[in-house]
Amino acid sequence: MISGAARFILSAANYSASVYPFLTTGAAHLILSFGSPKMIESYIPKMFSGEWQGTMALTEPQAGSSLADITTTADPADQGYFLIKGQKIFISAGDHDGVDNVIHLMLAKIKGAPAGIKGISLFIVPQKRMEGGQLVPNDVNTAGIYHKLGYRGAPITQLSMGENDDCRGYLVGEPHRGLLYMLQMMNEARIDVGLGAAAIASAAYYASWNTRNSGPREEG
Repeated sequence: MISGAARFILSAANYSASVYPFLTTGAAHLILSFGSPKMIESYIPKMFSGEWQGTMALTEPQAGSSLADITTTADPADQGYFLIKGQKIFISAGDHDGVDNVIHLMLAKIKGAPAGIKGISLFIVPQKRMEGGQLVPNDVNTAGIYHKLGYRGAPITQLSMGENDDCRGYLVGEPHRGLLYMLQMMNEARIDVGLGAAAIASAAYYASWNTRNSGPREEG
């Protein structure tokens, strides 16, 4: 509730700026709820400190809002990670230089998974992965930027994963339960978007009120 009140104020002042922390906390809550202890240790401190961004990566060019039709694939590797290949669109705050790293919570299908939503799994796909104590590129490339009216203070990206067959993703929880897990962040986002709409409407009301009351008065 305290966080929501603070976000209401930030959303009213600058909605685009407000999405950076709310996406990060939503992604972090997902890792806290369903990730392994190692994932929590590796990602949560830097996400909550604001050093790393978090996103939700669901939509694909050919599928739109039909998540049953996503085609991003996850191929198991011997080293305990998955090789991710595919594209995602409309990823808010998907790439920017205000943070050192971007952590994508991404839906994909493990090869051989059941058809439809029953075959969707959830992965952590960092923009940069940790190797030898250093951040190195993880074969997540920004293919385009969308320009949304009223939302241009946050980059809305198209992402391409695995162009060099070296995009590593880390399975969150159990295979084929990704959409169930992601519903937590989706529902959290729905609440925040509704809160943001009320905040923008409130800001517009007070801006109109101030304009009305600061204009010249007619002498009676």
